[in-house]
Amino acid sequence: MIALVSAVLLPALAQAQPLQVPVSPSGPSDAGNVVYVEPGGVPIRQFGYTSNSWMITDPPSLKVLGPSYEQPSGIRIGRGSYIPDWIDTAPVQNISVGGLQPDGYYTYFISPDRRTVVLDPASRRVVRVLR
Repeated sequence: MIALVSAVLLPALAQAQPLQVPVSPSGPSDAGNVVYVEPGGVPIRQFGYTSNSWMITDPPSLKVLGPSYEQPSGIRIGRGSYIPDWIDTAPVQNISVGGLQPDGYYTYFISPDRRTVVLDPASRRVVRVLR
């Protein structure tokens, strides 16, 4: 079972907070307060905060909170692809995503096909693409 757990800085919020996703063998519970990034916006689930004041939320929130692109570029990207620095990304800390360094720091963005593209921040090379 692959579990997505990450910590992300949330530039879209008035008070930028990192994101962390709780994981158990059955995945996150359905409990949690529904919060909105902006009034009338898309709801996300908030499960509280870690001891480091990082907001805990569920994996679909990455697609709501991260920088995203609607217009396809016509270029296919995959593991090892270079992403130019003019593409906006958000920081993320891996907790237990397979194929990424545990506790490693990365950046990410949401592609036009709604996939989460995870980059090495130093080289800006794609290290993982999540559906």
